[in-house]
Formats: sequence, structure tokens, C-alpha cells
Amino acid sequence: SRWESCAGVTVTITPPGEPAQTWQFGQPTNNAGAFVLEATASNGDAVCQHGLATHGNVLIDIRQCRPPGTADVSALINATADKVPRQQ
Repeated sequence: SRWESCAGVTVTITPPGEPAQTWQFGQPTNNAGAFVLEATASNGDAVCQHGLATHGNVLIDIRQCRPPGTADVSALINATADKVPRQQ
């Protein structure tokens, strides 16, 4: 996948009027049926995860940023999938 080419890549983002932010991308994983890519801020303040999963004919696409050790976008995706009605 294209996400695999992001593994180990470091990017620097400079929002207007703010200091530069450096992020390191991890290796994409498949966690409980959710395809997840994680990025960690170089200052250690945040971890962002972007996850994708399908449930029937629904695509679930969630991005979550949290303090290190507290992000679990896979659990959020699975909880969302549990609320999607089953097709008959």
C-alpha cells in the first residue's frame, strides 16, 4: 500500500504563525481489522493515528491525536463499526 512507503519518514510542518512541528511516521499495521498508520511528534507531546476499516458497505476513516500511550484508533474504529447496522 502507499502507506507503507511512509514508514520511517520524518516530515516537518509549519502552520502559519506557529513554530515548525516535526513528525515521524511508524510502520503501518493491521490492528483488529483496522489498517493503522501512526505519527509521533518529535517533542513527544502527541501521537496521531489514522485508521481505515470496512464494515459491510461502509468505510470507516478516523484520525485521532492523543498523548503518547493513550491513542487506540483501532478500538475507536471497532466501536464505530459495532454501531453500523448489519445488512440483511
